[in-house]
Amino acid sequence: EKHTRIEGVIGIEPFVEAHARLQRELEDAENDVNKVGKVVETWRRFYEKARDSHSCPLCKRGFEHEGNFQEFLATLNMVVSRPQAESVRLQEVKERFERVDA
Repeated sequence: EKHTRIEGVIGIEPFVEAHARLQRELEDAENDVNKVGKVVETWRRFYEKARDSHSCPLCKRGFEHEGNFQEFLATLNMVVSRPQAESVRLQEVKERFERVDA
């Protein structure tokens, strides 16, 4: 049963090579999540300053129309929401690694 479960994850790739590859993928995914998290925290502070001041914190430019300001905030919000995709990828890699490592 364990052999079948492992083959379902790695196919015909030798176990040692597959294990090492999945270990690297897991480390890469964890690093990516950490990097994105740090960037997002910076963007989150930028977003909050923009929202509170109703202007761009970088250039101090104000917005003549509320619609333009809302578009600006929506764009920033998309950047702040990005880590969810990285977290999903990390979870997928963890699950594959755990099936082989079990």
